[in-house]
Amino acid sequence: MTGIHIRNEVKVKRTLLLAVGLAVLILPGCKKSSGEPDKKSIPVVEVLKVSTELTRRFQEFSGTLEPVSTIQVFPEAMGKISEIYRNEGATVRAGEPLAKIDQTDYLLALDQAKSALDLASANLKNAQANLERQQQLQQEGFSSEAVLEGIQTAYEIANAQYSQAKTGFSMAQRQLEHTTITAPIDGYINARFIEKGQLALNSAPAYSLQDLDRLKIKLAVSEALIENISARDEVELLFSDDTASGVPGQIVFIGKSPDPSGSYPVKIEVNNENHDLLAGKSAVIRIYSANASNEVVIPGKALLRRGGKWSAFVVEEGIAVEKMIFPANRIHDRMIINSGLKAGDFLVVTGQEYCKSGEEVNIVKTWQSLNAILPAD
Repeated sequence: MTGIHIRNEVKVKRTLLLAVGLAVLILPGCKKSSGEPDKKSIPVVEVLKVSTELTRRFQEFSGTLEPVSTIQVFPEAMGKISEIYRNEGATVRAGEPLAKIDQTDYLLALDQAKSALDLASANLKNAQANLERQQQLQQEGFSSEAVLEGIQTAYEIANAQYSQAKTGFSMAQRQLEHTTITAPIDGYINARFIEKGQLALNSAPAYSLQDLDRLKIKLAVSEALIENISARDEVELLFSDDTASGVPGQIVFIGKSPDPSGSYPVKIEVNNENHDLLAGKSAVIRIYSANASNEVVIPGKALLRRGGKWSAFVVEEGIAVEKMIFPANRIHDRMIINSGLKAGDFLVVTGQEYCKSGEEVNIVKTWQSLNAILPAD
């Protein structure tokens, strides 16, 4: 038993010595590993060498397209509507018939005026003949001056009656013409207010027409911005659904005095001959400055939004440095920068979300041109 016990103690001691030896071998290796940086934890980034490019800044507003004009069409004659020619949704030309008022009474009035005109015309011819005959007799010494004056007066009365009858006939003709309600402008019928058999009144509109060949947008511009807007500035309209985006506009009016709210009115018109744009459509309006200048332009994706503020990372001697950025305008994927970056900075454009200010980064690619990242618009 004693021999077996001694052999077991020897085995235990050998096992302990082996374990201690392994521990001695392992510990130095752990110490070395903890003393060296783990290169896999260094963020891998791509950078862009920031430069400037010739571009134009713009001011951005929002507004709604409206018809350049909306006209209420009132009947110029009274009576029952006998015919409806055009309905809502129709596009009409100036002078085109829209509806007709019953003409019976107006035709009778025209016949009466025509009879009065014919009678007045006959009386005038008779008075003129009498006057000419009396003048001849007076020259031959067969008539007195008093008789001639009486006939002259009768002629003047007949002439006045003829003029009056002629005016009455013209008015009757005009009233008859007014029984046809016509379009005063080229336009689109956006509303019809009358029905067949209804009494047309001069005080109530029959139709509403809109001129959609040109649309307008009315802006309210603050005092701080109005001084930077001129009629020469380029205007571009953008739409949220991307249909017909990039539509050009024209500034046609800039107010010289503020409205009651303190804003200055600005009116923009847009060509819409093909009626591609709909009145009531919301748009973003960009008013570009007339002159271009060299600006720092970067990819918008390089910016980070933190706590309501913009920032970006640049690399200085292999170290990431976070900088506050103050952007001016965004044009598609490009951002014009007011301040925070300068030409020559190495801007992190990929991997910035893994960067920490003051820590090392691993640059795997350096872009020398913005257009190499983002093709020119």
